Order: sequence, then C-alpha cells, then structure tokens
Amino acid sequence: MNRNQLPELTRETLTTLFTNVGITKVSNIVKPFTERKLRSFHQMILSMTYFNVRYRQNDFLAIVPLFPTLGPYGSTPNTELVEWLFALGLALKELYQMDDIEFKTLLTQSNLF
Repeated sequence: MNRNQLPELTRETLTTLFTNVGITKVSNIVKPFTERKLRSFHQMILSMTYFNVRYRQNDFLAIVPLFPTLGPYGSTPNTELVEWLFALGLALKELYQMDDIEFKTLLTQSNLF
C-alpha cells in the first residue's frame, strides 16, 4: 500500500489492469485479482476508465506522448482498445497523483510498453 492506502502498482498489478483494458463487466475479467481489496480497486479503476472514455477524450489524449510505445497494441492504432488504454493510463496517473515523469517511468518499468 502507498501513502494513500492504494495498492502498489507492481508489474503484476499493472499487467492485470492493462490485460483487461476495455472490459466493462467484472465477470469478463481475465485472471482477476484474488484479494478483496484489489478486486474493489480494479472495479474502481474500471469505472474511472469508462468515465474517461465516455467524457474525457481530450484529457486522456493529452497523455499519449507519455507512453513509450503501444506495446502489443501498436499494431492497431486509433482503435477503441487503444482509447481504453490511454483512458486507463489517465485514471492511474490521476488517482496516484503522478507527474508526467513518474507516470512515464512507471510505464517503462512495467515492461508492458
């Protein structure tokens, strides 16, 4: 847990979050979290991500340059899935109150991008 009692963004946590990007029903999640607090956290992040996709496109498009690459999503630019990816990134960046450098470092260290 971090100073705000949020789960630590480990490589495993990030992998689970980004693997399930775009899934709007919790019952469809691939490899869900087993710990209750992490499951609740995941539901919250899914809600934030959905809100970002629906209402904050200009905001999440502003963080696109912070992604080092699109990793496995790079072959499908401008798709709805990529929008969800950026919306999730914005949700995490804001929830954890990361500046651009911290966010970019987190993405790089995750080995997902």
